[in-house]
Amino acid sequence: MLAYYALIKLKMLPSTLFSLPENEKAFVIAAMKIHSGKEAAAINKIKKG
Repeated sequence: MLAYYALIKLKMLPSTLFSLPENEKAFVIAAMKIHSGKEAAAINKIKKG
């Protein structure tokens, strides 16, 4: 679910991701991980006050 949400944030459909060449797919996956990490940090900061 988190991966799908990250793809939506990047404005990319899952079918588009799987049709990319391997090196571009790896770049998008890395961007998803960075984005989800930043978002998780922001959520934790809000929860702590």
